[in-house]
Parts: sequence; structure tokens; C-alpha cells
Amino acid sequence: MRQSNIVAGVYLLQSTNEFDIEYSYLVNIESDYAHKIRRGSFVTVPFGIGNKSTPALVWSISEYDESTYQYKLKYIGELCENIPVMDDEQLDLAWQIHKYFFCTVGDAIRCFISKDGYKQKSVKILSCALSEQETQSIIDSNKLRNINQVNILKLLMDNPRGISAKEVINIIGLSSDSAIKTLIKRGFVQADTVLESDERIHYTPTYKMTTYTPHQLNREQEKAYNFILKLINSNKFAECLLHGVTGSGKTEVYMQIIANVINNGGSAMVLVPEIALTPQMITHFTARFDDKVAVLHSRLTDAQRGTQWQRIRTGQAKIVIGTRSAIFAPAVNLSVIIIDEEHDSSYRSEDSNPHYTAAEVAVMRAKQTNAVVIYGSATPSVATFHRAVTHKIYYMGLKNRANSKPLPECYIMDMRQKRMQGGQSSLMCQEMRNEIIKNYCQGNQTIVFVHRRGYSGQVLCTGCGKTLKCRQCSIPMTYHAGSNRLVCHYCGNTIIRPDKCPECGSETFDTRSSGTERVAEELQNMIPDAKVLRMDADTTAAKDGHVGILSRFASGEAQILVGTQMIAKGHDFPGVTLVCIINADSLMNMQDYMAGERAFQLFTQVSGRAGRAQKQGRVLIQAYDIDAYPLTAGSTGNYMEFYRNEIILRENLYFPPFCAMCTIRFSGEDDKKVFVYTKAQLKILKSQAITGEDQDVLLLGPARDFAVRINNKYRWNITIKADSREKILQILQRWINVKKGGNNISVNIKFE
Repeated sequence: MRQSNIVAGVYLLQSTNEFDIEYSYLVNIESDYAHKIRRGSFVTVPFGIGNKSTPALVWSISEYDESTYQYKLKYIGELCENIPVMDDEQLDLAWQIHKYFFCTVGDAIRCFISKDGYKQKSVKILSCALSEQETQSIIDSNKLRNINQVNILKLLMDNPRGISAKEVINIIGLSSDSAIKTLIKRGFVQADTVLESDERIHYTPTYKMTTYTPHQLNREQEKAYNFILKLINSNKFAECLLHGVTGSGKTEVYMQIIANVINNGGSAMVLVPEIALTPQMITHFTARFDDKVAVLHSRLTDAQRGTQWQRIRTGQAKIVIGTRSAIFAPAVNLSVIIIDEEHDSSYRSEDSNPHYTAAEVAVMRAKQTNAVVIYGSATPSVATFHRAVTHKIYYMGLKNRANSKPLPECYIMDMRQKRMQGGQSSLMCQEMRNEIIKNYCQGNQTIVFVHRRGYSGQVLCTGCGKTLKCRQCSIPMTYHAGSNRLVCHYCGNTIIRPDKCPECGSETFDTRSSGTERVAEELQNMIPDAKVLRMDADTTAAKDGHVGILSRFASGEAQILVGTQMIAKGHDFPGVTLVCIINADSLMNMQDYMAGERAFQLFTQVSGRAGRAQKQGRVLIQAYDIDAYPLTAGSTGNYMEFYRNEIILRENLYFPPFCAMCTIRFSGEDDKKVFVYTKAQLKILKSQAITGEDQDVLLLGPARDFAVRINNKYRWNITIKADSREKILQILQRWINVKKGGNNISVNIKFE
């Protein structure tokens, strides 16, 4: 074998900040793939003492000069031709993400690819290995102690012909396939390998939801349309907040802007916060733009996503609609990026690195192509609105509903006076119950918002006063009456609800903090003839669960929809004239500096679902703290009242947008060791911050995380505040270079 004269600099796709460097490997010029390798190619390389085959990306290509290297270089293993080569624009964006969110280059690169590539491949089809009766018996027992395993069996029972492992992972929302492997190992699930067919690869949305044809813009809409179009036609990067009340016709403005962009040879992206909103947006856009629309969200299989990406990459699809990760799609001639409901927390990647926000990545992308970013919302985030107020971004307002109908009338019900008026139930006062019944009798639809899913947020023993908590976390378990199970919504641990208290043996329990399941049950008992639908993370876990529930409610098949925050955003149901919000206080009392902002947004967004057609809408809100400004402002849709109160509070307490803020979370199984390690890292961080330019930096901690223990791991936090993100990034980089690793202690870094 002849010595190669080509060196590839690669970044590993799996690495840590400490070892995130460009590694050099030789390219064997006698190999079949030598002439195909280029910057942006995916390869495997032998890494470490054991030469473990490790996926990597080629970052640079250079000629080999033996005198440059003090050690013998290894050869690249193989070229991964099933994954498309990343172009320079994508690589530049990945590098920006790596620097800005303090993640590894590999973390950033993985945002752009599918783990297994996009070509036709073998897939694993799962089905129940036992009879329906035997499977149900396992579900009803305590043989399975993880709710994901229970949900997998339920999903497979609903799909007796089988379903792919990838779809199961996406539908259930699993972070890995460990639960599937456990069920296969225990003989409860059967796995068959088949070749993925073309039928699986093609993705065609078939949502049966109402839409509308193009219509003449009103004066406010036309003003916004012309202003934004002027920004786009200037061919310069710009950002604009489109602040429109609920029902003001923001979607129609989006579509007419996009129609103009496409006619001029450009492409567009439309981001929505959750999968629940995707069906309605797809319906509107496909009715208007037909096959020019591509759809991207987490529940697509790799092949479906690959098909959509190929349509986008080749320019066949001019419009990309999707959730957070769609921002990485390879759009050609990108002219405009629309972030609908921009305030929503779903645009932030919380669970895995990089902890990016879609808006920040959108800005990076838009600067590459001189595109315009539009932030659309009836309740803009405080940070975005502050940027508009300080003239850092453009602002356009839509103060009236598109159909000239007034905003719904809102009534705050003081539960200090009305408590117990509803008889034995403390969920709804008698006045709210009467209004729901009256609305049903008049042939109208009602939406009932509840902050939490399940039947009850807590189960308390009346004998000893103990709350039943997760054995792996410091969190009360949620009771789900339908399955008679206690579930931890943090780690997935589950048990059948015990007949006796494990602490004192008492057989009497009290349920607190009612959830969607209990509210739906009470409504069904209250109006037996009504069709009540429930929409939360449990009922939408089935394949296309969102679509089914939304379609049935939109068609008028059901009269009442009970749900969590996923029913609050962007939905347009003409038949809804009454919206009820139960236990508003639980939203305002979260342990988070943004609790007031999120509460106001939800109050306003949920209220906006009422009276969007011809009939006047009404909103009823139950609360104890009736004078809280997120509630008083939210009940009237008065954004400025909320903003004036909130911005003063943020400034006084030195919270964003008046500072940059970063949280470093340390977690491990030994509470004392995690605390000691966190304290030692705080000392190192402080030593790295004592320079001339860093003296105004605040380092706070160690402080216990709100969730003290999750999955048997204790959590301690350090918070860094500074007047710029750059200062925090500099401190973190210096810290990473000198810090010592903790024994079995993990570190998670997240910017606010």
C-alpha cells in the first residue's frame, strides 16, 4: 500500500468540550473512496488506543507533510456515502452554533443530519409477541416499572400489523431505544427486519381541516405586508416583530408575503412551536401552494425526513413548514424565515446539546443569505419586544382582528369567594359549570384549559400526610385514573396505584392539583350527552394523535375540548365561543423568573381561541390571586400593562434582557460529592473571571436545582450573569481548559 499524500482534518460527532479538537487522518489514495472525500464528507475513523470505529466529519483537506507531524497518522476507515455532504454554508452555520451555544462541533453537526442517513435501508418492525389478552394483563400489572414500556405495548396493541421502531421512538418521545430492547429481551415484543419500501418513504399530509382562500388584506395587514416586503426586496438582513392580537390575520400576511417571495425565485421557512400546530398550518399552505410545501417535524421517519430534505435541497419544495429542527433544512435561495408564536418555549432545545433557540439560529441563517426574520406573536417574549422598543429590530402591529370582531369578554372569578359553590367538586365553581352547560345547550363549542395532564398532580395519604413520590426523583408522582397508575413525568417510573400507603398502611388517599383527565371526567359527568375530547401528551402519543383530535373538534364532532398548553396556540376553531381556564394561580407560581411572562402568554393565547368567527366570545378564569398583573393584563389582552410591570421587575433583579445569563448544572448519584465538586468548580470559575474586563460578572451558587433529584441523580447549579454573552463564553472557555473532570458527575451548560 502506497503512502497517502492527503490529510483530512476531522471532528468527531461524539466528543466532549475538553477533547473537541480537529484530528488529522490520512486518506488512502488507493481506496475506492479517495476521490470522493471532500470537506463536509462523513467518515468513520479509528479512534483511541483501541482504534474504535467512530463517526466523524471531514473539516479540512490538505497535502501531507511528514515533517509537520510528530506522530504517525492513522488512516480514515470508510466514507459514509448514505449521508449527504454538508456544504460550506452549513459548515459555517455549524461553526457559529458551536461557538455561540458552547457545544462541541459534533453536537452542532448532528443538527443537520439523520443518524442513519437517507437511503433505502432495512428497518425494524415491532409487534406484540403475546396475545392481546396476555399483553393487556402485563400492562395492568406491576411487571413494567417504566411508563415508556407501558406506552409502547399500548401503541403496538393499537397497531396489530406492526410499526417501525423509529416510529415508536418518535411517537412515544423516547430519547433512546433502551425501553424497546428491554421489552424484546423479556419476550413481550417481537422485532422483524424488513426492507423499507417506497410507500414508507413518501410523505403526503392528509389532514381533514378547514382552510380558506386568499382574501383582500385590511388596512393594517396591507401596511405590514408592504413594509415587510420592502425589507425583503432590499436584499439585506433584517428582523421584524409582527405583533398582532389573536385573530388579527397574521397567517394571511405570511402567505401573501411568501407568494411574492416564490414568484421572485426565493424560498421561505415557517416555524411553528409544536407538532400540534403543524396540521393546521400545513392545511392552509398546501391548499394555497400545493406541492411546493415540505414538512419537517420529529415524528417523521428517517426516510420521510430524507425525502423532504431532498425536495428542499433540489428546490422542488419552496416552502418549509416545521417545528424547531426545521431551521436546519437545506433551503435554496432562502429569503424569509417566519417564526410563528415566537414567544413559545418549545423553540428552545432543552433535552440535548446544543441548547439552541430556533430564533438565534434563524438569525445566523438569515445573515448568510440576507434574508428577513419575522417574529409573529400576539404575546411577544419580553426579550423580543424589548429589542423592538430599543429599536434593535423593526416593529409592525396588528391591533384589530381581521374580521373586525371584538376580542372576547373576559371574567376573572375570585375563587376565595366562589370556592365550594360547585358542590363537592373544587375544580369548577358553580358559575363556570352553568356557563359551560349553557354554551353546550346553545350549540356552541367550549375549550377548557388545565395546566397539567393526568388525573391528579399529587396523591396524598390522609393517614400520615406523606405525598407519594417517585423512588428515583424528588418529585410527586402524577395519578392517571384511566390506567390506575402513578407516573413520574421526569424519569418515566410508574407503578399501579397502591391500595395502602407504603409508609403507614392507611387505605385513604386524597388527590390534589387536578389534571386534564379529572377535568374531562367531571365535564362528561356534568353533560353526559356531550362529546368531550382531551388533548395532552398522553392522548396525542398515538400515531397522528394530534391530527385526529384536532380534526374531530374542528369538524364539530365534539363539543368540549380539554387540554394543556398545546390547545392554546394558533388554533382557529370558528365554533368556539367559550374558553375556561382552571387554576390560573398554578401558572403564575412556578419557580422561574419567566413564570409571569409564560402565565400572561397562556392567558392571552387561550383566551384568543374564543369568538374568532361571527359569535361573541367569552373567557372565564378561576384564580385566587386576582390582582396579579399577569392575570389582570392577560384577561384584557393588555400587553403593555404586562410589559411595563415585567420589565421593571427584570431590571431591578438583573435578569434578561438586562443581562446575559447561563446556568451550569452538575448532576450525580452522590449528593455530597456533587455539591463538593460544584463548589470547587465555582471557585475555579471565579478565578477565571478575575480579570479587568470580567469584574462586573456575577457568579451565583452552588444552589439546588428546582428538581433536586431526577433519575437517581442529584442536581446542583451555578448561575453566571454578565452584561454580554461574550464575557460568559470567554469565562467558560478558560474554565474548560483548566477544570478537572468529576468522577461520574455530568455537566450541562445552558444559556437563557
